Formats: sequence, C-alpha cells, structure tokens
Amino acid sequence: MKMKEERQEGIAKTAKISLTKDLLEDLYIRRKLGTLKIEKETGWSHGYIRRKLRDFEIPIRSISEALTRSDLTKDLLEDFYIKQRLGIYKIAERAPRSPPTIYRSLVKYGIPLRGLSEANMKYPKTPFSCDIHERAHLLGLRASDAHARKAGRQIEVRLNTTVPSMAELFETVFGRYGHIWKSPQHNGSHIEWALSSLLHGESFDWILEKQTKVPEEVKSDRAVFMWFLAGYTDSNGSLGLYRVDRHYIFRTLRIGTQDIAILNDVKKTID
Repeated sequence: MKMKEERQEGIAKTAKISLTKDLLEDLYIRRKLGTLKIEKETGWSHGYIRRKLRDFEIPIRSISEALTRSDLTKDLLEDFYIKQRLGIYKIAERAPRSPPTIYRSLVKYGIPLRGLSEANMKYPKTPFSCDIHERAHLLGLRASDAHARKAGRQIEVRLNTTVPSMAELFETVFGRYGHIWKSPQHNGSHIEWALSSLLHGESFDWILEKQTKVPEEVKSDRAVFMWFLAGYTDSNGSLGLYRVDRHYIFRTLRIGTQDIAILNDVKKTID
C-alpha cells in the first residue's frame, strides 16, 4: 500500500497539470477529448485518468459513444487496442465498424498487432450472427458430413463432396463468415471437392461438437427443428416428387444415415 501511495505521489510530482474534477469535465465532457489525448495534455497516465473519472463519478464513454463514422483515429485505436487491450472483434462489436475495417486501420496506422491470430488476418473473420434458425441449420450440417476442429484461436470447418450443389451450399453458408478454400481432387472418373474455412473462434465454439441426436432446444421449436432437418438433409437426404397418376403426386423424403438416434428424433418430432 505504501509503495502504491509513493508511486502516485511520484506521478503527481511529474504531472504538468493538477488533475481536478473541473479540469476533467472540461477536457472529457465539454471538449470530448479521449483519455489518450488527456494523457498527452496533462502528463497523467491513461490508467490514472480513467481511475479519476470513476472517482469523480464522470461517466466513461463506451466505444460506440466515443467512436463515430468519421473519427476512427490512430489515438482512439491506440487507446482501445493498446491501452485497454481490447481485441479487434471486441472493438468491432461495440463500435460501428466491421472487423476487417478495424484490422485495416490498425495496419494503416502502423499499430503493432498482437499474436498470430490477429497478425495473420489476411482474411478477417466475421462473428456468428446468433440467429437461432441459422444455428440450427449449421448444426444439421455438422451432424451430417461437415467436420470441425480448433485451429489455434479459430475454428476450421471442412467438407469433402462430389456434389457441386453441396460445395456451393458450403460456400454460401460459411462464406459470409470467412474465406473459403476450395480445391478439386480427381478421384477416378469423378471430381471430389475439398472445402474448408476458418471461422471466428469465440462465436463458433458451439459447432465443434458433432451432434448424435437432435438437440433439445431444437426439438422444442418446430420452426427451428425444420431448419436443423434442412441442414441434415442437405448432406444425407433427398426430396422426391413422383406422379402416381394424373390426380396424385407422391412426395418422399429419404435420409441415408446410420445415426439411429437422430432418425428417431426426426420421426417423433414430425409425427
């Protein structure tokens, strides 16, 4: 405690300006300066300024309040990224910016990136939308032919298919969240497509587990269940229409799988 007090006294002796409540209200509220700008003007450290804002009960601006479309400055990014140590996706979530924009701005201003996952963001990842129907559809795909694994802080999803429409579906559902790598592999008389994508790790961690039965939260809502069934059928099933005679058309849903638990859940939910 004594060392902390001596350190604060040392800061006070080297500060250029006395950090009073009136001064902070003038700089932070009326002039709308950020804490990094105040640090440069007063000589006080960024952390001490934020502590005094709290002590004086001066509301600290959120990122979205501090950041508008026209002021993504180097000072602000240094404040958020270096001083507060917020990640690219955390800044993007709270500010009116996309992760690629935050990334390009960091590179543009020469702000050193932290870690390989951010330094190697040649193809920035978009966090999951949190839409329950889309989640159910992707869980259906994952329960069938799609594979997922951790790749550092990211999640890699993969699919091998000989069906062009299935390759197109993979690109459609995952392409909005990350870059798609697609390569043809000649296998005898046909071509098998190998597809993969790296996804935002924190928001896609739920896709790692391969479902062996229909999740309870999916079964409890018929509309959500139908999205799961659509994703599962995209890989393992087919829809057919057959004319019996000129008056009747016979509809079929065929699912080829060894996942007995999923088939039982599908039958119970449909019935």
